[in-house]
Amino acid sequence: MCNVLMRSSTVIQHLLTQPSSSPPTAVAYVYCNEHFRHKENLRSLLGSFIMQLLIQQSAPEITAVQSLYANCRELTPTADLLNSFIGIIEKIRTSFSKVYLVVDGLDEFTNRLEILSLINRLLNMNKFNILVASRPEHEFEKAFVNNHRLNIEENLVSEDISSYVTWQLENDEKLSKIKPVLKDEIKARLISQSHGMYFIFPTYF
Repeated sequence: MCNVLMRSSTVIQHLLTQPSSSPPTAVAYVYCNEHFRHKENLRSLLGSFIMQLLIQQSAPEITAVQSLYANCRELTPTADLLNSFIGIIEKIRTSFSKVYLVVDGLDEFTNRLEILSLINRLLNMNKFNILVASRPEHEFEKAFVNNHRLNIEENLVSEDISSYVTWQLENDEKLSKIKPVLKDEIKARLISQSHGMYFIFPTYF
């Protein structure tokens, strides 16, 4: 795993190992890779958050919310469905003192306006703290201009990607059979398209 992804993992691990409190805190996270593009972005994201938060609830509360979630799963993907999912999250959050949500790979979302609207909606609810990681794309630069962020310089990202791609090309059963010249071209193309990455902190952690 390259160091860029490990930084997100480090944040998540830190949150998971915080001292217990009453009411407890909850942590949910999602890594959006290239496979995420082929899914219904917001539904998949919210579904993942709901599942992770349910697991961290007490058993009696899980039963009630799971029933509502089961009914919502049968609905056609619409604004009403997303509202139902968010309604479930609102119910779940009352069980916790704080809820930490981590989204790594925000730039993999195809509908940027929808995900930014969702993040703002969650931030307007009490108890939510959200961290997102993304390449520096215009929509996110504009949306989070007033928020704290940690930049990861392009040369560091390039080194990470180079190490990760080199390892994959040498150790993957199929990729290792590619000719050396083509491997170099693949690595150069991936590095040239990285354009750096940064963490954005929409709220204080």
